[in-house]
Amino acid sequence: MPFSTGVIMEPLPVDRIVDALPRCAAALTPGGWYAAVRAIMTTDTVPKGASRRVDVDATPVTVTGIAKGAGMMAPNMATMLAFVATDAPIVPALLRELAAEIADVSFNRVTIDGDTSTNDSFVLMASAQAPHAADRALG
Repeated sequence: MPFSTGVIMEPLPVDRIVDALPRCAAALTPGGWYAAVRAIMTTDTVPKGASRRVDVDATPVTVTGIAKGAGMMAPNMATMLAFVATDAPIVPALLRELAAEIADVSFNRVTIDGDTSTNDSFVLMASAQAPHAADRALG
């Protein structure tokens, strides 16, 4: 899914994006989060990312988040892209509920000059790759 912090109503270079997809897919690695957080930086001066490994029912799961911060703050503009991923097996209904709850207590409380951007995005993903039994999916 393409995400943009560019000029509103400026078309994305779809041909360039499609042409780059095979190189992007070839570059994917399980530990490639630092490359991803660096790739989404625009006016950010430092990469913003964190990862934690926790035990759920005695099984380790990982939660990783990266963000592109509110960089265009003057006047009346702020754009944030945030991506959180986990390998925990979370059922889709619970994942939607968690995304709304997380956004309500964090991202939806952020304003810059009282405005938000049309490009703000928060995405929560779960790959279900942690070794939980299928019948023990969270949710």
